[in-house]
Amino acid sequence: MIRLSVITVFIFFLHFNISSVFAAEVTVPVKKRPRIGVVLSGGGAKGFAHIALLEKLEQLKIPVDYIAGTSMGATVAALYSMGYSVEDLKRIARDTDWMSYFSNDVERRNRGFAVKDVEDKYPLSLRIGMDGISFPRGLVNGHRISAFLSRLTWGAHGIKDFSKLPIPFLCVATDMETGKAKVFTKGDLKEALRASMAIPSLFDPVEIDGRIYEDGGIVNNFPVKELKEMGADIIIGVDVGAPLYDRSELDSIPKILEQTTSFLGQRRTEEQRRLCDILVLPDMKRFDSTSFESTDKIIFEGERAVSHKLEELMDLSLKMRKYRFPERRSIVVPDRDKYIRVDRINFYGLRRSTYRVIRETFPVKKGQLVDVKKIEDAINYSYGSGFFEKISYRVDEERDDSVLSLNFRERPKTSLHFGLMYDNDTQSAILLNLSVNDLGLQNSSIWINARVGEFSKLEGTYFLYTPFNPGIGIGVNGKGYNMEIYNYSNGKKTESYSMGYCSGNVFLGAVISNTVFFTAGVEQELYSYDPVITSSLDAGNYRFDTMKFFANLKIDTLDDYYYPSGGVYIEGRLEYVRPDISYSGGDEYYSNFKRYVLNSRFAVPLPGPLTLITTAGGSMCEIENVPPPYWFTMGGYQRYENWIFPLYGYEFMEEKGQHGFVYSVSLQWEVLKNFYLSLRWNQGKTADNYRDLLDVNENMSSGYGVTAGYKSLFGPLEVSLFRKFRESDYTFHINLGIEY
Repeated sequence: MIRLSVITVFIFFLHFNISSVFAAEVTVPVKKRPRIGVVLSGGGAKGFAHIALLEKLEQLKIPVDYIAGTSMGATVAALYSMGYSVEDLKRIARDTDWMSYFSNDVERRNRGFAVKDVEDKYPLSLRIGMDGISFPRGLVNGHRISAFLSRLTWGAHGIKDFSKLPIPFLCVATDMETGKAKVFTKGDLKEALRASMAIPSLFDPVEIDGRIYEDGGIVNNFPVKELKEMGADIIIGVDVGAPLYDRSELDSIPKILEQTTSFLGQRRTEEQRRLCDILVLPDMKRFDSTSFESTDKIIFEGERAVSHKLEELMDLSLKMRKYRFPERRSIVVPDRDKYIRVDRINFYGLRRSTYRVIRETFPVKKGQLVDVKKIEDAINYSYGSGFFEKISYRVDEERDDSVLSLNFRERPKTSLHFGLMYDNDTQSAILLNLSVNDLGLQNSSIWINARVGEFSKLEGTYFLYTPFNPGIGIGVNGKGYNMEIYNYSNGKKTESYSMGYCSGNVFLGAVISNTVFFTAGVEQELYSYDPVITSSLDAGNYRFDTMKFFANLKIDTLDDYYYPSGGVYIEGRLEYVRPDISYSGGDEYYSNFKRYVLNSRFAVPLPGPLTLITTAGGSMCEIENVPPPYWFTMGGYQRYENWIFPLYGYEFMEEKGQHGFVYSVSLQWEVLKNFYLSLRWNQGKTADNYRDLLDVNENMSSGYGVTAGYKSLFGPLEVSLFRKFRESDYTFHINLGIEY
């Protein structure tokens, strides 16, 4: 009995101690792994140096638990947080034409015909709203960079909480009403990045939830404190922000803009740097925010700066080895997989009238299977209409439905465009355009064009999209101008007439696409001819009018009007003319006739910076005797009116005939960016009998020459030297801007 009691006590004692041991093991706290945060500063192209740190952290198996950034640093951080690899980031940095996103342009072939005409001729613009004339809030509205970020962040379109990204992320922008920093941890990732990088004066501010934001670098270019508050225990930061340059270093616009931003945030940046546990400071003195051509050199400088911190990073790596290295998750969607079946389309930011047109004409329809390129092309098509300043998109999954959401920002109803031009033939002129949408009736547009100079011109068009089909409309057009008409003998001016012209027409227009436009209508024309210098004793004033029925088909896929590298332009016109003409009170009868007019241009890309450009134009009538305004006229450098064709080496309007054709071949070489050298050759013929045109061995007019040009903000600046074939006379031509 005593032995049993002893055994019982022993078992109880053993159980108590074992339980105590296990209890002790349970209650002793397990040491938690320190959470590591990475902060990447803003700095434009200099932000590519951040990639070097991320690569070294992966090599040393140092995990990244939180990541933050401003401006370009925010973009690099966001992509890394989504799961983009270091090699992906290098590829994006190297292969992206970043400077193309500092532009509002979509490809020219995606613009509507009215927009092509306005933007080709009138490079400068002002908005006119209820408060009067206003300048754009930035040189770039962000349409292109928004589409680019949408493509990159496709996998995060449905994520509204940035802590749900594979690596929790935040970025910083500046609230332009309060002047305070806005920390984005929720919302549309692409729009948050746009706000963070909206450089003042360069990009338009970004509106989110009724607030206006610009670049976060204005007030907080290095958000270290914000990442600590998110939960990071150890902060590794890379600051590529601009130092304060001295006077001799302020030698470029990017550096001056950087200096302006640095003044505002310098003290805050110094405070943030002191909060870093490991601070990497690449030497960026050789670069500025637009040094995108130096990507590899910038990454190398980042690698060199990281190597200076290698000892500290190695120490941190050793500490992290006692913990399991977390596997990186990714929500990155490769381009080949960026497609959806559209179950629903949401349109935001549209007025009621515009909504119907966009709903009917937007190329993507419900039920279609589309990829990211199809979506971007559809957006560019609508943007090309000229009604919108910006269109952005996102793709969401809602109750097993794929939803394409489109956000539109409409242009002001009224805008003023202007340009300048000068050439030897027509002298100098100011070019003006007034564009008004929804004047009088909804879904209408009016364009008023004016040329103010020695040869003045005024033209107005009112176009109304019909409610039956938004691609078909009815329009009215009126035009008037005056110019000098010359006659030549042996290359010398012998006579000149002052010609006045005015016309009015009504037409139906079919916008088949942004590259194909068909019109048909009826037009009344009035001409007046008054002799200025003439050798004819019986020359007198005469008036001339026509009733004309016409059909016109225009196809335009040129990627640039001035210096195309590809595409075609074809315009074919058929006219049925009923003329009446009066000479000094007497009558002269002309039969009704048909006229066929062709104007074409082809640009064929060749290897390297070369493009072969060919043009062909001609006019032919069914009868032998037509009024002078319907003659074929060629000579000079540009097609100033639709009845005047260029002929290099010849004077303005030197060759005339009732029928004619002309063609040219040019070899265009882009010597440097926006600098071009073109070798040109052309040949043409006029005849009073259209059968004579078929004999190409007689009476041909030929010329050749060279043109040096620069594509400027105001259009082409060109100097040309031409010579008639087999003649010794040279023609020197200067052209600033364009008129056609």
